[in-house]
Amino acid sequence: MKKHFLILAVLLLLNGLLNAQTINRARLDLGLGSIAGISPSVTTLDAGLAMEISTNIFGGEQFRGRFFYSRKFEYFIPENREGRYYPYLKGFSFEYLITEESGGFEFQEGLGAVFINDGIFSPTNNIYAGIMFSFDALLPLHEVSEEGFGLAAGLNYGITFDGDQPRYFAIDFSLYYDF
Repeated sequence: MKKHFLILAVLLLLNGLLNAQTINRARLDLGLGSIAGISPSVTTLDAGLAMEISTNIFGGEQFRGRFFYSRKFEYFIPENREGRYYPYLKGFSFEYLITEESGGFEFQEGLGAVFINDGIFSPTNNIYAGIMFSFDALLPLHEVSEEGFGLAAGLNYGITFDGDQPRYFAIDFSLYYDF
């Protein structure tokens, strides 16, 4: 099942990249969140890089590919680290986006696949597949249909269904550039 899901996700990604007419947006995310598995949740610092593309498969769909890294917050505080382990998750998501504009803001809802490398208990290389949900509010700092920077705030939630069932939640603030 996991192999079929991974193959389907890779084929959709390649199809989207090959049929991409434009790269719409690049984003840099930074925020706070939590990660959990079959353990209590851990507060984390979250970072991500994302790219949005438009395709003409069915008439102008938007997709976002995002790499994220989330690590226990205490890792970034100076202290004696001897013998300590700091849980982390890193992963990749590929989402279908629905975009709406209202009052100078742009709102995006996303749903798609997520692949998470689970490092909550130990630095193993187990990769699990699941679902990613996202919601973003974007404020462009430029005129519509022009290139330029903007600011965004968003929620991301990813969950997997096998292994230790790692879960990922983050509240991110972003700087993005529209192409």
